[in-house]
Amino acid sequence: MQGKCRGHEPLIIHAAKPATLNGAIHRFTYSLHADGECWTWHGNQNIDGYPLFPFRSREWLGHRWSYAYFIGGHGTRQQLDHVCANTLCVRPDHLFPVSAKENSRLRTKRAKNPLQWITPTRYVRQWSDTAEQFAQALGLPGTTPDQYHLAA
Repeated sequence: MQGKCRGHEPLIIHAAKPATLNGAIHRFTYSLHADGECWTWHGNQNIDGYPLFPFRSREWLGHRWSYAYFIGGHGTRQQLDHVCANTLCVRPDHLFPVSAKENSRLRTKRAKNPLQWITPTRYVRQWSDTAEQFAQALGLPGTTPDQYHLAA
């Protein structure tokens, strides 16, 4: 996305023609599988093990595309943290914008406690009606308050 910051990602996605967006959603759906509470990506991955999703002549990181489509943009100096610690997860409420420093701190903490959900200090689960409808239509896990085990 040359010349555009992460804050513009939702604008680029939603500015697409309806047929382009519908085709993208269909391709995105094809690469998803419910894996516990995660929406696990089974499509192409980059060398670091993150999902890759082609959209409008470029490769997007799948979790960033999902977040931009379902939730909206995140700051230019922020990264999306996988609160579930599954780098292949593209479920939007398992993603949370954090600074690079916070993301590194969380990665280190999760390495010591791999079975515990460790969330960002100011974590607020973000969800949208679009994401809920998408999950229901595909039989993917949706939201239930008791699935989140917060530990800072």
